[in-house]
Amino acid sequence: MTQIQHREAWLLASREFDENRSESLWQRCLEQCHQDPNEAKAQYLNEAAVLYDQHLAQGRGEGTPHPDGSGGVHRGRPPKRARIGLWARLKEPSLLNPVIAAIPLGLLALWIILGYIFAQTRPPFVAWGVLLALIYVPAAAIIGYTALFTLRYRLSESFRRQRAGEVEGLSLWAIVSVLLFGAISMYLVWAL
Repeated sequence: MTQIQHREAWLLASREFDENRSESLWQRCLEQCHQDPNEAKAQYLNEAAVLYDQHLAQGRGEGTPHPDGSGGVHRGRPPKRARIGLWARLKEPSLLNPVIAAIPLGLLALWIILGYIFAQTRPPFVAWGVLLALIYVPAAAIIGYTALFTLRYRLSESFRRQRAGEVEGLSLWAIVSVLLFGAISMYLVWAL
């Protein structure tokens, strides 16, 4: 067995095994250990630590030491997080749940656009109203979601830690939604 010089090699090998394991090395270890996962894990960690030790000794601290490039902890790239589904978001135990704010605003926008559709009885305007509804209702829901998301993000430290990755994408959707909602609202006021 090769002597490991850098302690970080064990940490990197263990982190790699948990987050971004090299499938080819893992399969080889399983085959050599007769499908025993505990022995295969120990062998994987030993082999990965040797590779990381060599990698660190050469001064290349980033990326993967594996030749196939499939393993390795990549600095700068955040680990993959499990996506939170709509149902899980809806069941969050808080009065400041962003989904709860999105639903009434979407329904209010739907009622407003239905009023426009019923007021305009000619077929081209009804079709135009339906097309507007496809943009207006989701835009209102996104605005409500973003408003309560922002409030909760400012007030709750745990929410801020959990949802820090969503802020950039949500801000773009919010800007687009405000612009579309404002433009359609102005059209509805002008048309009625």
